[in-house]
Order: sequence, then C-alpha cells, then structure tokens
Amino acid sequence: MPVSSVIVAVASTNAAKLAATRRAFSDALQQDIELCSQQVQSAVSETPSTDEEAVVGCLNRLSGMGFPSGAKYAVALEGMLERRSFGSFLYGWAVIREASSRRVSIGCSGKVMVPEALLSGFRDGYRLSDWIAGRYPDANVETVVRLGSNGLISKGRYTRVHEFDTALRCALGFLLNEHNFADEYKDAGSRPDDAASVGGTDLTRSESEVVEEAPRDDGARGLIFGSLLQGRLL
Repeated sequence: MPVSSVIVAVASTNAAKLAATRRAFSDALQQDIELCSQQVQSAVSETPSTDEEAVVGCLNRLSGMGFPSGAKYAVALEGMLERRSFGSFLYGWAVIREASSRRVSIGCSGKVMVPEALLSGFRDGYRLSDWIAGRYPDANVETVVRLGSNGLISKGRYTRVHEFDTALRCALGFLLNEHNFADEYKDAGSRPDDAASVGGTDLTRSESEVVEEAPRDDGARGLIFGSLLQGRLL
C-alpha cells in the first residue's frame, strides 16, 4: 500500500495530461501522487510538426514553470502532427526533470495515423483538435476534450490519455533506472566478438565520436541532445 505522496509538477492544466501523469507516476512509483499544475506557454507552434519542435516546446514549458516547492518531479507534455511521404501521424512527447538530481529524460508515445483527406486545408497555427472535431460526425467539445484527436480517429482505442501515458512511461522507465546515468559501462562478462556492434554501429566508440556523426538540421537537435549529454539541461 502507498505510504507517502509524491508531488509532481505539470506544466499544463489539461485534464488528459493530468490524468496521464497521475496514472504513469502512480504505477511506476507505487505511491500516492499529488499533482501541482500550472498553464505554461510552449513558445512553439500550436501543433508542432517536428520532433525537435515538440521537445523544445516541452523544455520551454519546464523552464517557464520552474520547480514548485516540494515537487519531486516536473513534467511537460507536447502533442504533434508528423507528415511523411507514407502518411501523417499524431503522437506526443514527454519530458521529465527530477528535482534532486536535475536529471532529464524524454519519452515518446505510439502514433495514430491521420486520414489525409481530413488534413486537407490544415495549416500551421491551427489547433488540430478543433480542426478535426469539426470534420468528424457526432464529435462535440466534450468528446474532443475527453478523447483527443487520436481518440476520435481510433474510436477511443488510443486516446490522448493513452498517448501521454505511453510517453511518460518511456521517460520514467529511463529516469528510474540508475544504470542509465553511469559515467561508463563496464563489460558484464564474456560475449561474442560481434556483440560490440549493433546494426553496424560500434558501441565501443566514445560518446563524443557518436555525437559528431549525428545528423544535424536546424541546430535544435544539437542544442537539446548536446546539453543532455553534458548534464547541463535546465
């Protein structure tokens, strides 16, 4: 049985985000969860269109919120629309920051495919949930708030709560595993000669060598992940 409560600060007052946060943290920590929520601007598009933009939006929310007194964790969540040559998808990102260690972890949800005809005329700056709700039969404000756009598309099988719950579990799983923050990884025993590489990637190379080879686009990737690797984020 839970014996104490953990305060989790959430950079949003959205009901689905709060429900997902309570569910994910309660299951992971096996403690009562007390949420401290506050609406914080992301300073990115209403509906981000790239992973980098969505994660930057989360980081902006965390920076804007700070750490409320007593909070052990701070959480920011961002949904996005990805448009690719093989289809368009809705999904979400979660960023968690731990108060005591200042460690940061990032998680991503599963993706729900969006009918291309539904997006005809959609432009950056629109709120996607409002756009989709006006084009789905029997959709109303209450349904959109409860299910989210992906919930409407999937007929309730993968709602906005599911989306952010998944992203949070991925981020929490990483954050709560102390081994993920080791300065180095030692050989745990004998292994085949080819076990030091996966998919052609040499796992014995230094962190800096791998980062140097990473593709770069608008600089956001380098800013986010370079800061994470060096422990300087937030």
